Amino acid sequence: NGLDSARKLGDRLAEAWMLNNLGMVFGLQRKEQAVGCFEESLAIYREIGDQPGQARAANNVAQACLRLCRFSEALEAARRSLVVQQQVEDRYGEGIALGNLGDACRELGRFDEATNHLEQALVIFRELGDQHSEADSLSDLGDVYLTMGRLDDALSCLRASLAIWRAHGERHGQAATLSRLGLAQKRAGRPEEARELLSEAHLILTELGDLRQAAEIEAGLAELTEAAP
Repeated sequence: NGLDSARKLGDRLAEAWMLNNLGMVFGLQRKEQAVGCFEESLAIYREIGDQPGQARAANNVAQACLRLCRFSEALEAARRSLVVQQQVEDRYGEGIALGNLGDACRELGRFDEATNHLEQALVIFRELGDQHSEADSLSDLGDVYLTMGRLDDALSCLRASLAIWRAHGERHGQAATLSRLGLAQKRAGRPEEARELLSEAHLILTELGDLRQAAEIEAGLAELTEAAP
């Protein structure tokens, strides 16, 4: 295959590129193997002094570690990526690294840091006109605000995120943000609004065939029903 050929030829750049692509192929299904590929790719990019490659691979390591709940490792990889992204002046890559940092800090309970990183990422994506990444950042930021008990800020971010997802017809993004909005409305003491939002998210996920997440939302709807007077 391509990876074996690159190794036989001693082409380290091609080897790193193939490992990075292989990690992307493994993705969500083979998470441990994916992070191993990204880490090996990162090591090669460092060895040959390819800064943009290092930055991309470090971001991929961070995202793979987040999926594996290895949050401290994700934090370190995202920090490494951010430094290099800033050195090579890659604004998009910088935004991704900041988003990864925000997600890692949120999971580690470092909420003030998380909001700071996500707010910086949001500024960059708006500057670039990248609405998909803007909506992602708004949804993640809303989730952190929700965890911090800042309900008005959470609702504002989540509504803005949902508006972008709807404008672009991105249904997975809609479902994720609707779910977070439902939780926010529940915590705000508005169960009917929460039920409506969660029901819409459940319908979208069911139509998309994402039965695991649909089941999680169904459990949330059941809790609302049980809590109803």
